[in-house]
Amino acid sequence: MTDKKLEGWGLILILISFGWQFLEINLTEISNDVDKYQLHQKIDDLYMLAADTYSNSELYNGEIRSKVSFDVINKDWKYWNNLKAEKKSVLNQLEWTFYIKTLIFILGSIFLIIPKFREEQA
Repeated sequence: MTDKKLEGWGLILILISFGWQFLEINLTEISNDVDKYQLHQKIDDLYMLAADTYSNSELYNGEIRSKVSFDVINKDWKYWNNLKAEKKSVLNQLEWTFYIKTLIFILGSIFLIIPKFREEQA
């Protein structure tokens, strides 16, 4: 393979790894957003239960009463182990994409470096 082609392939591989990095960042952000959403959903459920308990107690003198369906909240509640199990495949994909991206970047860099050493020897 000529030096120009080797450098060209090196640049292509580095560009691919760079694009892959953006995909990986996007998947990580989506995964983090899902975690935040689920956490906020739990906080909202806890608030609704506390508000329901207080608004229907003897301590509250206001007119507004709340009614929360504990059965619905309990049915939709997800425990941490279940949440981790749901995300396991995404986390495994992110781990493998990291290694593949790194390998592609290293190969591309090597393809760029090899012609530089050949030029010095010639």
